[in-house]
Amino acid sequence: MTITLIIRSTAKTAPTRLRFDTAHERGHLVMHIRIVTGDTGTEAQANRFASAFLLPRRDFVREFPRSRRIDW
Repeated sequence: MTITLIIRSTAKTAPTRLRFDTAHERGHLVMHIRIVTGDTGTEAQANRFASAFLLPRRDFVREFPRSRRIDW
């Protein structure tokens, strides 16, 4: 069994930053299994994951309305 820890510094105190940082690290856990991270590419991917993960439902529905045909 593998246990993964996400450790966060208290230097950034804003709750919104806590949520984004946590979502960013979850992105690494989902996308970068057995990959060394920290380079520009993997960090950008984790940031994009966090941004999408935290997108409010209301905004998602407005941007991607439900229909019979997906035309994004």
